[in-house]
Amino acid sequence: MPAAQTEGEPTKVGARALTASAVALLLLAAGVAVLTEQALVRGLEARSAAHLAHLVGLVPARSIGSSVVLPLGDRFVGYTVTEGCTVAFSSPPSASSPPS
Repeated sequence: MPAAQTEGEPTKVGARALTASAVALLLLAAGVAVLTEQALVRGLEARSAAHLAHLVGLVPARSIGSSVVLPLGDRFVGYTVTEGCTVAFSSPPSASSPPS
């Protein structure tokens, strides 16, 4: 027989709903921040990618704004982090995408 619930004591279902609401609100706030502060987020991603390339010994990569520049022989090559890159990394895989 279940224990009697006292007045004002939260139920497990109520706590789960509150946790789910808090996570949803946090994800919404993160999404808004990414949309409003895109340049800042892309710059952070570019710096992180350049740092990671340097750590693994790939090449001495540098970030310039939202671009990552890498030396290749006597030339420089690179890529620019765009809004699509940010969305791709922050989105969960689709249920309809085929397994790899």
